[in-house]
Amino acid sequence: MAGEILYRKIFDDLLNGIRSGVYPSGTRLPSEIELAEKYGVSRITSKKALEMLADRDMVLRRPGKGTFVTWQGTSNPAVEESDFPEDSAPATGEKATPDVIGVIFDSIDVSFGYEVLQGITYESTRRGLLMFWRMTYGSDEAEKRAIEDMLAAGAKGIILMCTQNKSYNPTLLKLYLNGFPMVLVDRELKGIPVPVVATDNFRAGYDLTTRLIESGHRKIGFISHSHVETSTVAARFEGYCEALRDHGIMADASNMLRNMDAYMPVEDDGNSSFAMYRNELSEFVDNHPDLTAFYTVEFSIARLLYEILQEKGLQDKKALVYFDGFMGRTTPLSRNCLHIIQGQYEMGVKAVRHLAHRMRGEQVPERDYIPYTFVEPEA
Repeated sequence: MAGEILYRKIFDDLLNGIRSGVYPSGTRLPSEIELAEKYGVSRITSKKALEMLADRDMVLRRPGKGTFVTWQGTSNPAVEESDFPEDSAPATGEKATPDVIGVIFDSIDVSFGYEVLQGITYESTRRGLLMFWRMTYGSDEAEKRAIEDMLAAGAKGIILMCTQNKSYNPTLLKLYLNGFPMVLVDRELKGIPVPVVATDNFRAGYDLTTRLIESGHRKIGFISHSHVETSTVAARFEGYCEALRDHGIMADASNMLRNMDAYMPVEDDGNSSFAMYRNELSEFVDNHPDLTAFYTVEFSIARLLYEILQEKGLQDKKALVYFDGFMGRTTPLSRNCLHIIQGQYEMGVKAVRHLAHRMRGEQVPERDYIPYTFVEPEA
């Protein structure tokens, strides 16, 4: 009983500090060790207090980095006051069978997806969920098989990064109509209101384009792959167009290249057409000498474009902005170009949280937008 009083005391103090603004959103809370020393308790006790805040969606825990406040000052109807871990714990001596969840990704790499999966893995483990993972490599058929395999394995819910094709998988529609708990990450299904955890890509695209315009650029090229109807890419394109319109600039289709599919996920290991895409991008640069800046929708395209600009001696004469990449200035591209880093880890954690609530029959927001960060070029 004494231990319970102690960790609830730490929990209450931290919760009051978050709600009162002592610990605003983004703040790193004291560590388990710091709290243990301050309150004269064991590290297990202080850890439990921090876990209780995480269970209430107030903080984000990142192993090796700390616990950070994510509460924005608004309540989450899916989080109840009774949401304590001990309230649902099994009786002494009774071994709980972990719930199984399925996690299906279209693709993954170090620039996007890896940290999302890290967040999902950590939060699943923390909540005692058994996670099955599958990658579909852009194939609707592989996505269908993965869903069927997850259901056969007893999955109680699914987190999905759906394929970037124009139409959604009928298997997903069936799951939705049957009320099966699902949460989407990064991209949504048009016309199907499945909860999604993602970046506000329209706002991010708008802000990124506006930064170029405010820096004096009015001839801004747009470069993406051909799957422009995918919600993520479509929103980034709409943000680009809206920013141009709001600043009195006509969106010119001749300044756009929207077929760069060299980095799209495929089920085989090779991509014999890479040289073709590289040449086409190089020709696009040559044929548009009046463009002073390029807006690219993802890191892989930006990296290729930056190499081409370097070869042509234009890397210091043309601005380049992009999404994702690496947190840190590890390459000339990341050091010299403005870019947006998405909150991937938090995206993964939030997806698990929302799925856990859906599996309990609770409502969650239809869209949960995770904040993004601008990474400025070095002076």
